[in-house]
Amino acid sequence: MSKAITTPLTLAARKKIVEDLAQKFPFGPEGKKKGFKREDYSSCEYYSGFYERHVTLPVLKTDRENQTGWGQVACVFGYDDLTFYKLNFNGPGDIYYFLQDEMDYESGRGARMRANRVWERIGRSIQIIRRHGSTGIYEVVYGYSGREKCFVYGDTKNDAIVFAKSMLNPAFGKPMHFTPEIRFKGISPVTGLATRNDARVVEMKHFAEEIEKEAREKLAEALKLAERFKSRAEMVQNVAGFQLIATLEEENLVD
Repeated sequence: MSKAITTPLTLAARKKIVEDLAQKFPFGPEGKKKGFKREDYSSCEYYSGFYERHVTLPVLKTDRENQTGWGQVACVFGYDDLTFYKLNFNGPGDIYYFLQDEMDYESGRGARMRANRVWERIGRSIQIIRRHGSTGIYEVVYGYSGREKCFVYGDTKNDAIVFAKSMLNPAFGKPMHFTPEIRFKGISPVTGLATRNDARVVEMKHFAEEIEKEAREKLAEALKLAERFKSRAEMVQNVAGFQLIATLEEENLVD
């Protein structure tokens, strides 16, 4: 595992990348002097799920030539999917406020347009990392309640699946061939695993205490109900016996 993978981007690095991607024709990581020029780009039209319409945006000619099939060209402008993921944005709104708070952009249409442009360029990469994972923490979920889960570490999603099947399935009462739901939670060194699982242990113990409390309350109610029926059974028995004796005595008096 490369330490660089789990090392977060500095604020300066994030600002530099966002500033570059906010341009119509990004220079890429090499910068203005050695990076991409305007002539390296060509226009590409495709349907954007974000804009919900067909858009025409510049992409690198080399990326367009390597595209297979239709749709958005997989253009990362010389960066990579992991770098875009490490920008730590969840949507254009995050980028919009980042432009204002960290890069002194004025609020308004200009900042919004740049935020949308950046998100259109990095959103695909972020989804790829979320779907396929990277070096970091994975959440392993059993059942539909979401309460039976824990966290594992892996360099890939497949690492997390293999570990879950061999080590966690028996603990959660599942056969070895069962594949639990695996969710990538973020790039992290292995030291981040203990913190998440410690918090999960606290949650599981709290849930166990709630179950025990509910069980004791239900047992107490059940015992009360049982005592009530015992009491009523004795009452019914006494009333029946009293009525029988009274009836017999009355018949004897008549005779």
